[in-house]
Amino acid sequence: MKRLLFIVSILMIAKSSVGQVTVNDSDKSKTIIHDFSYKKKWEYFTLDDTISGTIIEYNRARMECGVLATAAMTILKTENQDTIRVISLCYTTDKFKAGQNVRVKPFSEPSFGVTLPFTMVWNEKTELYEPTFYDLNVFKTTYGGLIE
Repeated sequence: MKRLLFIVSILMIAKSSVGQVTVNDSDKSKTIIHDFSYKKKWEYFTLDDTISGTIIEYNRARMECGVLATAAMTILKTENQDTIRVISLCYTTDKFKAGQNVRVKPFSEPSFGVTLPFTMVWNEKTELYEPTFYDLNVFKTTYGGLIE
């Protein structure tokens, strides 16, 4: 049993670094191989104190934390007009919405891997599903807890 749990854990961790999503439409099935390489450009920092801002985009964690650590990802416009990404461990709630004012309390970066939600958008020019504008262009990233 321990061996099975270990193997399942390794597979889930590996899945967090490379994702595959299948999107069906009326004409055909499209498979997306997503390597998350853009995450290498994210610049992690630690908040010194609680900050305030307005949510631009909020993606909740897709499942409760357990064997695998999951997190919500929020794009936030701070009071200083910086746009940052906030990663919130185990936030599966959908009570946070774009346009909502929130506070963010500092969290420490965990010593383990965290599975993040991602959203793919259809690009009419390339005819491919691609990462969102925010995934590719917001680099400042921190861990924190959202407070209404």
